Amino acid sequence: MLYILLFYVLIGAVLFFYQRKLIYFPTAKIPHDYEQQQLIHDNITLEVIVLNQGQKEAIIYFGGNAESVVYSA
Repeated sequence: MLYILLFYVLIGAVLFFYQRKLIYFPTAKIPHDYEQQQLIHDNITLEVIVLNQGQKEAIIYFGGNAESVVYSA
């Protein structure tokens, strides 16, 4: 029983210390034909893919976990 508890604690510690590498793993950049822009404000940069250039309305989609939204376009 002690070995199971020790193993459980060890796995928890490994996940705790490496959580940033597990959660924020960015996908590779994918070539696409859409216009891409960068919006910069207060040292924060958002990369934007414009699909409906010149339209009055837009849908803003924030991809989670460093997701590339090119597959969703």
